[in-house]
Amino acid sequence: MVVSDRELGVATPEKRKELIKRLFGKEEKFPVVEIPQVPEIPPEIEKAQPISGAATSSPQPIIDDQTGQVVLVDPTTQTPKIVLPLTQEEIEKGLTVQVIESIRWLAEWCLRMIKKVRGKIKPQQ
Repeated sequence: MVVSDRELGVATPEKRKELIKRLFGKEEKFPVVEIPQVPEIPPEIEKAQPISGAATSSPQPIIDDQTGQVVLVDPTTQTPKIVLPLTQEEIEKGLTVQVIESIRWLAEWCLRMIKKVRGKIKPQQ
């Protein structure tokens, strides 16, 4: 691509050479700085230590201040009972209908939940 002196805004060949040297010179306009992969950690920062299991579990249930309902109970004492909105027969029948039917998508969702929870959830009886 040829650019005229007029387009560059220079009147003399010396100014043109100076402009070209400035634009395409050997000096780097943006020097490359190498960043190390592993950052250095200052010695005053301690390494993280794993916390004991006793500190992570709550001995008492957590109660909501506004409603007074139990929000969180120790998960080892209670396992939630999940009931799907369809029976096993309805799921099997729903998987055979066309994809434009809403029952198909409900059956697919139920099947996904069964796979996700791996046997802890069962269809309605």
